[in-house]
Amino acid sequence: MQTDVAATLDIDDVWDLKGNVANTRFFANSTFAGNPGMLDRIYRFTPSGSTTEPQAMATREGALCGRPTIEWSTMVNTTTTGSKVLILGDFQHYVIADRVGATVELIPHLLGPTNRFPTGQRGLYFYWRCGTDVLAANAFRYLEVL
Repeated sequence: MQTDVAATLDIDDVWDLKGNVANTRFFANSTFAGNPGMLDRIYRFTPSGSTTEPQAMATREGALCGRPTIEWSTMVNTTTTGSKVLILGDFQHYVIADRVGATVELIPHLLGPTNRFPTGQRGLYFYWRCGTDVLAANAFRYLEVL
């Protein structure tokens, strides 16, 4: 879902994201994920002495809008148009799978970077397979800046 105002994020957008997931069966186990800097911004949206809005986060380490939070450092920390700033979802429906076992192959002659001539060294090529997938697309919603 998108924010209400272009290039702006406010606390109403966070509550709207929660409301978007609240109508699904995934809400009971949902968790907010965001960049630590973005969670800092959201924490400072509503001051503790405010009489107009409830605090979205009682403490910086606490829940956001009553849901747990996790920090995801690779998410963006900007509010420019098109930025996906926050995810809310049931991470029990997200899987990370490793293929059992790895493969190692012997490379009998390593080649140099410049002329591609043999260097007189041997090497090993090691690889394994890993993948991720969302098992239920409706289990997740993200907040994108309009």
